[in-house]
Amino acid sequence: MANLTINNVRISYANLTTPKAPMSGGAPVYSCVILLPKSDAVAKKALDEAVEQAKQFGASSKWGGKVPGFLNIPIHDGDGQKPRGGEYGEECRGMWVINAKANLDHPPFIVDGRLQPILNPADVYSGMWANVSLSLYPFAASGNNGVGVGINGLQKTRDDAPLGGGVVTAEMAFGVIDENGNFGI
Repeated sequence: MANLTINNVRISYANLTTPKAPMSGGAPVYSCVILLPKSDAVAKKALDEAVEQAKQFGASSKWGGKVPGFLNIPIHDGDGQKPRGGEYGEECRGMWVINAKANLDHPPFIVDGRLQPILNPADVYSGMWANVSLSLYPFAASGNNGVGVGINGLQKTRDDAPLGGGVVTAEMAFGVIDENGNFGI
């Protein structure tokens, strides 16, 4: 297992305050997609080194003394194709796309810039920027081998435009109606 902190990433598909069951089925998990700017070569190098550490640990603990020829690794090029086909969204352009999760018994911590817990779930959303604490670990399940990324927690650093359509307010959705039922006052 390898632990790593990466600063200045954007969060997408944020299921960090309420666990969600994977589309493929199974127990609910906390999860997010971490978007690491490709311009951060230092962080990408540290991430690659953590993957290698997890592989070496997996060789001795999971895979019978050697690293398998094919491993699933949840780190992808946002300018390329998704592993199951199709294009990544515009928010992934120029980014490394990292899928991370945490099990129900280890929910991620979520803090602000002063290390105070963020208690309002609305403050944790897809589109915000954060520093993230990750654990990379080897896995072997039903013939599927790889390196997983666990999210230990995050420190929100700044707000940005919400991803995925954003938040709609009453003012954005409706106009004011006067006492006669007329719109637009």
